[in-house]
Amino acid sequence: MPADTTWLQWVRWPRHRPYVGSCSDLTPLLPHAPQEEQLHGRLVVLGTPGSESSRLCCKARLLEQGAFAGIDAVLALHPASPAIGCCVAAGSEGPCQWLEFRFRGAAAADAAVLAYWALASGARGVLNGAGRRPCEPSSCSESQYVLLADNDAQLQERRRAAEDVLLGTAKATGCLLECRFGKPRPWPVFNTALEQLFVAQLHKPGVASAWFPCCCGRWCGAWSDWGSVSRAMPCLRATYPVPGAGGGPHSRSFAAAAATPPALRATLDAAVALAATAAQILGLRDIRDIEQLAASAHPAHH
Repeated sequence: MPADTTWLQWVRWPRHRPYVGSCSDLTPLLPHAPQEEQLHGRLVVLGTPGSESSRLCCKARLLEQGAFAGIDAVLALHPASPAIGCCVAAGSEGPCQWLEFRFRGAAAADAAVLAYWALASGARGVLNGAGRRPCEPSSCSESQYVLLADNDAQLQERRRAAEDVLLGTAKATGCLLECRFGKPRPWPVFNTALEQLFVAQLHKPGVASAWFPCCCGRWCGAWSDWGSVSRAMPCLRATYPVPGAGGGPHSRSFAAAAATPPALRATLDAAVALAATAAQILGLRDIRDIEQLAASAHPAHH
C-alpha cells in the first residue's frame, strides 16, 4: 500500500448499463457491485493533482473547469495515524485565498521583506524575485501568498488586513504596488449523513472495526481545498488509521507502518466500506434527498 494514497470516487447516473470504474488500488474493492440488479450508476475514480499541496485549491479548479459536471456525490478515503487522528488535517482544509503582489521602486526588496513580516501571522508566502546580487539592488520584487483562516469570516478580515499592509508598505517605502487576489475558498461542509452511512458499513460483519476508533466524532476531515466542492454536492472525506503508524502520512515511520499486512487489511476494510456507501447512494431514488448532509457540522462554518 502506498504511504499516502488519495481516492476520489464520483457517483453519477447514466442511462445505460452499470459500470464500475477501477484503478490499481481499487480493483479488488467492488467485486459484487455490477451483479446487483437494482444498482444502476457509474463510479468514476480519479486521483486529483496537487492534493498534497493543500492550499493550491486544485480540486476547486477542477470544479470550475467542469470536472464534477453530472456528479451526484463525492466520496474519498485517506490514511491517518492512530496517534494523531483526523483533526490534524484541519490546518490544511480551512478557508484560504491566493494573493500575488509586486513592488516597483528603489526599495522594492525592502518592501517585500516588510510585507513578509507583516503578513506572516495569517499567511504563507514566498519571495520570487528581489534581485540576485547584493551590489545590484532590484527595482522590482514579486511575492506569492496564501491567506489562511479558521472560518469564512476570518478570511474576509485577513484579506482586508493584507490590503492595509500592502498599501502601508508601499507608502512607507515609496514603491508602486501591483496586487491581485484570487478567488476565496470557503470552509468545507461536513456531511454528517454520509458519515453515518460510512461508519455503519465499518461495523458490519467481516470488517475489522477495531482498526477504526472514532476520530474526534467525525470521519470527514483531512481533505485539503475541498470547501468549494462540498458546497456544490454531498461529499465525504473519510479517514482511517493505519495500525502502528506513529507519525503523519508523510513521515518515514508512517511509510514503514503502511507496508505491513495489518495496514493492508485496514486499507481494504475501509475501502470496502466506502464502496458499500457508494452503493447505498446509488440505491437512493433521489440523491438530493440527502442534501441535509450539506448542513455544516463544524461550528467554525457559522
